[in-house]
Amino acid sequence: MAPPGSRDNSARPGRARVAAQRGVAYTSAMLPLLLLLACTPSPPADDTGSTDGGGSDGGGSDGGSDGGGVTATATFDDVVTSLRVAGRTEGFDLDGDGSPDNALWVAGAALDPFLAGVLSGGGRVLVLQLSQVDDLQADTPAELALVSAQDSDGDPSDNASGSEVFQAGAAVDDQGIALVSTTVALSAGSYQAVLLGQSTTIGSVELSTGTPIHIAGTLSATSHSGRLGLGVPAAPLVVALTAAGYADVAKVISGIADLDTDLDGTDDAISAAFDFAAVPCGLEP
Repeated sequence: MAPPGSRDNSARPGRARVAAQRGVAYTSAMLPLLLLLACTPSPPADDTGSTDGGGSDGGGSDGGSDGGGVTATATFDDVVTSLRVAGRTEGFDLDGDGSPDNALWVAGAALDPFLAGVLSGGGRVLVLQLSQVDDLQADTPAELALVSAQDSDGDPSDNASGSEVFQAGAAVDDQGIALVSTTVALSAGSYQAVLLGQSTTIGSVELSTGTPIHIAGTLSATSHSGRLGLGVPAAPLVVALTAAGYADVAKVISGIADLDTDLDGTDDAISAAFDFAAVPCGLEP
């Protein structure tokens, strides 16, 4: 079953999916911190709908184009290639006091190289998927999923090529559509959402989140950027930074926790906001 606020897509009948016209043809054959949706249903035993022969392929078209420059029921897959700590006041209200929270900003200059190394070091990647997009420019609902996927060729140097294909295993169906998603409202390509906290592996770093995940993004046919906000459990982050050779940064991090996620009277997580950039990719099981 899907987490509250999310949509379980595993029971959907098969459906034709028309890929977005990004100008790049993808081959179907083939955060520190963020997100693999906690409940991953098994793929349906029999998907009788039409498919395009494999994973979600970001390019090509099976139907007419609408006024928003993409074909009806388009799917956009984008792999995160840049993650930077946002500024002091550039975050989300994680504790309900009406003010943005981003205690991690004090370590941003030191953490950004660590984040860059995690993203370029190979292993698992974070893919943002927006599916069932009717029109990027009109006010329309769509399905948002954040999927932890494996670099299928093991070569991180081409992850930002715009045509790389990643493997998401049981997190997607045989068309590369995420099995668990959250409905968002697209307006001129922009959206906002709050997702349940979870754990994921980015590169070789596995971390969990201590709060719901806030995301605000803007999508076009060729780019995807925005901001993620969440509470990061302090202890696992200190361990990851120390293991990666950032002991000085870990020492600073250990003293800036500002969120009490288990309500025991002691702050155990650090409010954080990250600016992200992502490029088109392909996604397959």
